[in-house]
Amino acid sequence: MNISDIAHEMAILSIPSNAFSIGDPTQDESLCIREKNGCWEVFYYERGIKTGLRVFKEEHEACENFLFIIKSWFM
Repeated sequence: MNISDIAHEMAILSIPSNAFSIGDPTQDESLCIREKNGCWEVFYYERGIKTGLRVFKEEHEACENFLFIIKSWFM
């Protein structure tokens, strides 16, 4: 799985678009995934603050973590 698969997965799972951000955080109170400085970050974004930051060297690891978290919220 890679970052381009995330949006497709969110649609299949019927995850509200305001619950997540792909790339730079654009939604307050959302789970975010993005590439930064050659690594992948997954974090919760609220009021300009990143919490629960996890950093991955591999894109597929970050995507798997992102999906695990978002599924735990909505499934």
